[in-house]
Amino acid sequence: ELWAWVRMMLLQKEEGEEEKDDGSDLDNARGVTREETDDTAAALFDAAARGREEDVVRVRRAILGGFDPNTKVRTRSLNAESEFTLLIVASMLGNTEIVLAILETGGPDLDIEYENSVGFTALGLAQSNQHEEVARMLEQVLRLRRLLHQSSGSGQTENRSKVKVMPVRRG
Repeated sequence: ELWAWVRMMLLQKEEGEEEKDDGSDLDNARGVTREETDDTAAALFDAAARGREEDVVRVRRAILGGFDPNTKVRTRSLNAESEFTLLIVASMLGNTEIVLAILETGGPDLDIEYENSVGFTALGLAQSNQHEEVARMLEQVLRLRRLLHQSSGSGQTENRSKVKVMPVRRG
């Protein structure tokens, strides 16, 4: 049931969105058009939601090949507009191997603490959906990043700990 909801959100077109270009411009230096990028993103978000072994390989290859893991898919569901990243989708569904692949290949610019417009974070969704292993991984990476930032010479950490803990579903 949750997979159907996630899939529906990922496939919905945002109502009233104006195209800023006709898609014919090159999306990046590798010559990928916006349409091809959108197709890649959709396939990767489906892979992040499924979490099968071949999906793990697909996500790893895409990120190592230059796909930005911070790419957001906007959706409108229940009259609320929100954005999801690969990490949020995989964390919400407890796809541990996908989360690990994103963390391992995403690099230092991976926004682990991204909070979408309705307040969801990867960590918060993993916790609220009782995906303890995913939540532990995310917490460890966040702690490590903070320690590295502290020891980088500035002596101060950027406080982005706006991570909201979502209520735990029982039943």
